[in-house]
Amino acid sequence: MEDELFDYKTLLNTVCRKLFSKRPSELLHNLVSQFKDFCTQNQILAIEADKNAGICFVNMTDYRTEVLRQLYDCNTYHPTTESHFDFAMNEFRDKFKSFEKCLPLKSKSSNLISITNSPTKFYILPKIHKPFNKFPKGRPISSTFVKTNKVASSLLDFALKPCVNDIKDLLIDTQHLLILLDEVKLNPLRKYCLITIDVEALYPSLKLNDSKKHCLDMYELSKHKNEVKLSRNQLANLLDLSLNYNFVKYEEEWFFQHTGIEMGNIASVMVANITVFKEICHLFTKEEIIFYKRFLDDILLLLDCTDIENVNDWLLSLLQH
Repeated sequence: MEDELFDYKTLLNTVCRKLFSKRPSELLHNLVSQFKDFCTQNQILAIEADKNAGICFVNMTDYRTEVLRQLYDCNTYHPTTESHFDFAMNEFRDKFKSFEKCLPLKSKSSNLISITNSPTKFYILPKIHKPFNKFPKGRPISSTFVKTNKVASSLLDFALKPCVNDIKDLLIDTQHLLILLDEVKLNPLRKYCLITIDVEALYPSLKLNDSKKHCLDMYELSKHKNEVKLSRNQLANLLDLSLNYNFVKYEEEWFFQHTGIEMGNIASVMVANITVFKEICHLFTKEEIIFYKRFLDDILLLLDCTDIENVNDWLLSLLQH
């Protein structure tokens, strides 16, 4: 619709005329204001794309249809009410205050919890890097910036951070990957394959009880590195406080996420990293795999395939175990 939306000749003349007649700050304010009005009148939403692929301008009806398609998927969410949410948040406050009494903290974290109940805001990031017909699938994001149990999630993230040093397959960033690859020695007489594997819909597909158990086990190995020492029972309570209250609100509708963890929870990256490590690290110990690293759910393998007849069959057999 680019040609329909913008008359370049008129637009150019208008911008040039305003640049000569007004200060840049005033010009910018006017242009932004006019653009907002244009988007509102034409039901257009400007939103960031997934994978930092740019800015998308989408039809509000299409966007809303994709959001509700995800929220009405009973495998992950089920509809609920504001009353249910308020009841759960009051329960959370009581449990958090009881939990806090056992902690050796100088100040009370419960004082940081908002007096009013604040729901999680739900939105999606369109996956424009993947094939689609009318509208791309969206990555679900639960913005927990004002969420009532944000304090519990912050404490959980702090408690689990020392575990990172014990997650041996984790990549920090691209520079880290390049340094590690530079140390790999290859035999020029053998054949190799560079393979990438992606876990589809990682956060919603995680089993909450399994994730909690993996976090408890990893914490036991590294808790001596943490400033705040928690017993296994205390950490279990903190995991419940952080991960059990996954209510989201979209427009005037309320939903509860009963499967997986929120993408947007402060501790979600740490919980997901630990869970994926505990569940898949044993798969990549074959001697043919000479390099294996992972960035959350993106897996990178360097495979010696000299003696492998069919790489796809070999990988399928590996992952089925």
